[in-house]
Amino acid sequence: MKNLLLKFKSKDSLYGVTRETLKALADKMDVSETMVVHLALSRFAKVCQS
Repeated sequence: MKNLLLKFKSKDSLYGVTRETLKALADKMDVSETMVVHLALSRFAKVCQS
């Protein structure tokens, strides 16, 4: 397994989110922060492939 360092933005924008936003999403979805990132990237990849 390879790891990726994710640096968070100081405020939410079209180009990134804060750690607090990631935590809030994970809590709302009842999944890990890692799973939120995987879900977001998976959806983004599908959009880009269209």
